[in-house]
This record gives sequence, structure tokens and C-alpha cells, in this order.
Amino acid sequence: MEEDRHLMAAELPKYHASPDVLIVEATYGVQVHASRAEREARFTGTIERIVTGGGRCLIPVFALGRAQELLLILDEYWQEHPHLQSIPIYYASKMASRALRVYQTYSNMMNARIRSQMDLGNPFSFTHIRNLKSIDVNNFDDRGPSVVFASPGMLQSGVSRQLFDRWATDPKNGVLIAGYAVEHTLAKEIMSQPKEVVTMEGRRQPLNALVDYVSFSAHVDFVQNRDFITSVNPRNIILVHGAKEEMGRLKGALMMNYNKFPENK
Repeated sequence: MEEDRHLMAAELPKYHASPDVLIVEATYGVQVHASRAEREARFTGTIERIVTGGGRCLIPVFALGRAQELLLILDEYWQEHPHLQSIPIYYASKMASRALRVYQTYSNMMNARIRSQMDLGNPFSFTHIRNLKSIDVNNFDDRGPSVVFASPGMLQSGVSRQLFDRWATDPKNGVLIAGYAVEHTLAKEIMSQPKEVVTMEGRRQPLNALVDYVSFSAHVDFVQNRDFITSVNPRNIILVHGAKEEMGRLKGALMMNYNKFPENK
């Protein structure tokens, strides 16, 4: 329902009658996201604050989807702020680098903003971001400030988890969670700012690094869900893809807004 940096907004289907059943996600329940402009400003501002303070910023991402949008945002921000251009940005994900080639090939199918930039060059051929096809965390030179996008997005294993374990104790460093995090994952756990975390080796260590959460999740919030349901005007709604609590809250809000829907006991 909302246009991204690179993708067009979803279009409402055109039909004459309301559907009998509409299946919608309940991922965020009744939560409401901040505006895109606010989220982008907080995202770039937090990263700048970390790296100009001499720290390293870890951004755990999923390989496909929001990673490409976040790379676009940060590459443009570095371009507009020359004082940051000596600070490297790395993109460490084999799958994500393969996905990026698809974006580079089909940029003409993106939104008007991206297509208008094609005369000057492919927006996905980044100027300030280096792709690391492979990374040995133990030998990675991280002596100065840097930004690293690494998968997986929920910090359960892999490069993002290895870097987190290595950087978490330094108060100059930061971790920026930019996507949805499932309960009982490390990404979700550190949002509550615990004093200690457990490494992959099972060792307890202090969490001194900054942790911030700025949602660029692909999942809709309550307002987007509500507006879509109002536009489609279905006879019945089925909620999917959500934790029990969030789904229950969304169900209650929809029952209040649209009391024509019968409650399925």
C-alpha cells in the first residue's frame, strides 16, 4: 500500500462485487509504523552517529527485499555527505549479492523514481558500498569505523551473528535492527536492551553496544491493513501470519471497526 524507494505500491484489484473472503496478514497486529521519512531519517542518523563516534555498525538483513532498499538509502546518504565517504560500507551475503544482480538487470521494472535515474546509471550499481562475496570474520579488518550489512536478519547464526558476538561488548559500536524479528530470536531479545547476551559458543558477555530498531519490514501495519480492508469491503476476513497475541488484538480492532463480520468461535 506504500511505495518504497524502488518498488511501486500495491494496486487495489478492480472488480464489481466485494469478495466473499479476504485473507490478510496479522504480523504487526494493531501497531502503527512511523512515516517513511521519519524512519529513513532515524536510520541514517543512527548510523552516522555510530560511525562518526569511531564505532562499527552492524545491520542484520534478510538476503532479499528490504536489504536492497536499505542499501539504496545508505548509498544515497553517503553520496550527499562527503565527510562520511572515507568510512566503508560492506555488504556481506552471497545470496543477497546474487539477488542484487536481478535488481540491476530489471531496474526498468521498478518505480518511476528508479527509472528516472537510469539515464545517469543503474541505481543498484552502488558507489559507496562494497560487496563481500565471502567473509572470514576472524580475519576481517575492522580496526576503524564501518557499516556492515550481513545476513541472517534475526542474528541466529552466520556472519551477522559472528559479527554481533565480536562487536557487542564495545559501547562505540551499534546494531540496527531494520526488519521484523520473531519472538525467541536474538534480534528480538536484544531489542529489550539486556545487560548480557550469550554467544554462539555459549559464553555470556556484556551487551554494551547501542541497539536500535527502525522498521523497514515488508509487512503492513494496522492503518495499511485497515485501509485496504475498507477499500476491498469483504464479507469475511481470515487472519494469517501473526503471533497469537498480535492476531487477537487485530481481530478485536477489526470487530470494533467492522461489526458486520461474524466472530468465529
